Amino acid sequence: MSRLPGVFICPPKGKADGHQQALISGLAGAGKAATFLSQGRLEVAPITVSVDPSLCRYCGRCEAACGFGAIQVAPAPGRYLVAQVNEVRCTGCGACVAVCPSKAISPGLLTDEQVAASLEALLVRD
Repeated sequence: MSRLPGVFICPPKGKADGHQQALISGLAGAGKAATFLSQGRLEVAPITVSVDPSLCRYCGRCEAACGFGAIQVAPAPGRYLVAQVNEVRCTGCGACVAVCPSKAISPGLLTDEQVAASLEALLVRD
């Protein structure tokens, strides 16, 4: 098991003793995952990009750059078309931010708590 919430790793410790050790390790990981999922509800702070419709001229570069299908074209009041972010699909990776020529897309920012938790998870060894 990793220190990241919802991430479960179950490789056999040390040298593999065949299929039995892999099975035991996999069952342990599955048990931990089941316990995690049985909480019924998981709240996650969204980290998504945002589009300023007054700057967007919808060139389509952001939509092409997004590997998650999180950007679609949408009509905007008083404008023809602008990019619109699907917050469910957006991972906040920033690929669209990097290719936007009009700087209409702003990156989602991590909170101090999210940065601290990520650093802690990277630095702590099992």
